[in-house]
Amino acid sequence: MQFKPDPLEFEKSGESVLAPVFKSYVFSLRHAFDFSGRATRFEYWVYIISLWATKWVAYILLSIAIGVVLDGELVILLLILNIFVGMMTLGIHARRLQDVGISGLWQVFYLVPLVLSGIILNGSIADGFTFAFTCIFLFWPGEKEENRFGINPREYSNDEKNASLDRDILPSLLKPEMIDRLYSSFAKYPKPTEIDGCPCCLDSKDIDQLLSQELRQTSESLLFSYSFSVFYTVGSIPDFKYFLPRILEINSSVYCRNIDPEIILGKLVYANWDEWPDDEVEAVRKYLLATMNCFLNSDHLGDLAEEEIVSDLTGWLCGISRCEKNVGPYIDTINIVGNTQRVLMLKQSLLEVFHEEPEYSFWFDDDKVPYSERLQYNRELLKNWATE
Repeated sequence: MQFKPDPLEFEKSGESVLAPVFKSYVFSLRHAFDFSGRATRFEYWVYIISLWATKWVAYILLSIAIGVVLDGELVILLLILNIFVGMMTLGIHARRLQDVGISGLWQVFYLVPLVLSGIILNGSIADGFTFAFTCIFLFWPGEKEENRFGINPREYSNDEKNASLDRDILPSLLKPEMIDRLYSSFAKYPKPTEIDGCPCCLDSKDIDQLLSQELRQTSESLLFSYSFSVFYTVGSIPDFKYFLPRILEINSSVYCRNIDPEIILGKLVYANWDEWPDDEVEAVRKYLLATMNCFLNSDHLGDLAEEEIVSDLTGWLCGISRCEKNVGPYIDTINIVGNTQRVLMLKQSLLEVFHEEPEYSFWFDDDKVPYSERLQYNRELLKNWATE
């Protein structure tokens, strides 16, 4: 989890150059207690300066509201605000250290000045420790390559930086050639001039925003409502095919959390994808196999824990079980990997979800949906494989 906006990009788009500053601050504020990922110097100092400015404004306003008070009471008020602000900086301190390549736990050394001041009673030594440690946050550049805490936030494209406030768009797991193949296979479908449907599911403002964006720059938040409602209450096959490469690209991001693969892959059946031209079907299938391979073989997927990776794998298998008539080739892909810890965890995860109550699982759906027979058949295949 990280944020790195580009002021020049905002200037080109007509927004104020202060827009990235504001977005960075809001992003960091929302993730104040998120200790995963990395933070750039820009993100760190925008947040720290803004937070301390907010603290002093709050202190002055509260002092005025309280009225004439004793100095001791003002000291207590300032102490409370300092403790609050200190807690709000724990996450950003950790991510900044992790960007440099060291554990966020090293921030405990900020306590050294307090200890020295109290025990040695030498303010200059304490100040020296504070200055030396603060220089890490102020001057030390982050590692250029991906490290054990996450990918380099400076490598995101401008669109990815601007959208990362909502984790809208982060780099795809797949190679650029694979993504390009998707776009090329569906390039024959023009941008729709309108999208018909229920205004309660996708209102005119959302449609206008969706159609005003370049396809490769369309964010997850804009596509979320469309992806969920398409073929239920909005959309058609031509506009679905136009948006599909972008939806799949976003879906292959580690941090995509709004557009579930179970939902969007089930929509392929609504669109009769078995009858699509061969190049389109092949592009989608190669994309699915490549995504499964990434989740199965990658040693490091952002800041995801192993349990989260297995959960994502389970979701992808569920989506594939909805759209494919036979999930066998995907099982073969998993078998090639062998019984690694991740595969063993995947088998256990599948057995657990198969024992859930049907109404609480994507794996059990209404018999009336067009993919119900596929899902039921593939569920049995996977259940047999998981018990081997």
